[in-house]
Amino acid sequence: HRICTHRTKSQRQMLSDRRIRGLKSVKTDQWLSDGNGLYLRVRATGARSWVLRRKRGGHTDVITLGVWPDVGLAEARIKAGAGKNLSKLTVGALLETWHRDQVAKTYRRPKQVADYFDRLDPALKATKLRNLERLDVRHALRRYADARGPVAANRLLSILKTAMRFAVDAGYVGTSPIDGLSPALVGGAEGARER
Repeated sequence: HRICTHRTKSQRQMLSDRRIRGLKSVKTDQWLSDGNGLYLRVRATGARSWVLRRKRGGHTDVITLGVWPDVGLAEARIKAGAGKNLSKLTVGALLETWHRDQVAKTYRRPKQVADYFDRLDPALKATKLRNLERLDVRHALRRYADARGPVAANRLLSILKTAMRFAVDAGYVGTSPIDGLSPALVGGAEGARER
């Protein structure tokens, strides 16, 4: 492997979209540094992917963040920053990120989703994502069902599951701890509405 690094931060040339688009084919794999452990790995085959390298306990972890151009430079930098702070990421911060990156851009009524977040148990929102347990979510949603009814609790469960799928897809977590949580365990049976 050939890793392109520079001696000092002032000499380091960060990557740019223009530089990446202009890269020529290479005969051997190259790792182009953007700084702070983020690299664009350029394969001899022409494939390019973003990786985050971190040293822990005497060995180097390499985390793939995505394939270029599907993941652009700006998104790779965000993912790399999130990757370094995953141990501090809370459920509330994840929900805000998901809302900003997905809901606000694609949902017809993003304010309604935000309203569910606002009513969510503050203790659950403050829970670190890496410490999130299915039982904690279930208890919080049962309290929500008692206060707002089973339909609202089941909708909130659906919203949380979608947010956790975003977290998995974005690389914040490996698996969602609430995938197996069913509406029957949260809000219970939904009665027919009277009209």
